Amino acid sequence: MIDYQGFDLDLKELTRQIPEITPATKYATLLDDYQFLLCNEMIRSSNDVKYVQKIRGIRIIAVAFIIRLSEILERLKEDPTNEGLKRELGIISEKMSRLIYKLEKSVLDLEW
Repeated sequence: MIDYQGFDLDLKELTRQIPEITPATKYATLLDDYQFLLCNEMIRSSNDVKYVQKIRGIRIIAVAFIIRLSEILERLKEDPTNEGLKRELGIISEKMSRLIYKLEKSVLDLEW
């Protein structure tokens, strides 16, 4: 059960009806963890304005994806057979996956 700022959803039941939800929610969890780490990085690197602006932009995108996912899930709760919403779920899931890949790649590129 998810209950977050007025968003109440029995995710387990909805996932039974729409299996595509599982990867999307895993990506959202990863992005939420990453945006928290990026927030800490912004604090540590506050004297590098350009770097902080880039991190802030990435955080905004990550949070926007999570918010969009919650909107889609809320609508799917009302209409789990809506194919258009399922397509939107797939699109946002792919976008989250690409952002995670880019974040991980950028960290690896820095360390190598």
